[in-house]
Amino acid sequence: MVQQRVAWIDRLTPHKGFIMKVTVIGSGNMGSAFVRQLHAAGHSVSVTGVDVAKATALAAQYPGVGFVDIKSAAKSSDAIVLATPYEQGAAALQSLGDLSGKVVIDITNPLTPDYMGLTIGHDTSAAEQIAKAVPGAGLGTSVAPSWISAQ
Repeated sequence: MVQQRVAWIDRLTPHKGFIMKVTVIGSGNMGSAFVRQLHAAGHSVSVTGVDVAKATALAAQYPGVGFVDIKSAAKSSDAIVLATPYEQGAAALQSLGDLSGKVVIDITNPLTPDYMGLTIGHDTSAAEQIAKAVPGAGLGTSVAPSWISAQ
């Protein structure tokens, strides 16, 4: 599933003249996958997260990928990938400061602890809640896992 979510990055290769400066917030499984794929596609990548040691170690795995402090993470980025647990997403984005004009790619999912349902979504959505946290940013969200819609 991780490979499917990040496959579109491969199409944005530098030889086509499109190199982005991307900051990934989060160094877990999904954040690591985005760092790996964005780096492989030739983009300028930085990573940040609550666990500084983990984010620094992730950055060190790829030449040219750097760790950035959360407070300066968005300053020079063209895009920000939000790869935190959903519950931490809004606060993580707000800690970056003004994101007006920035592209935010939200890959969070508001899943229950057993991963069998959503914690919100009957009168609002996770995307709406994240968008409220970062007015002025351009927000793109990932598609929820297909098994959720089957319930």
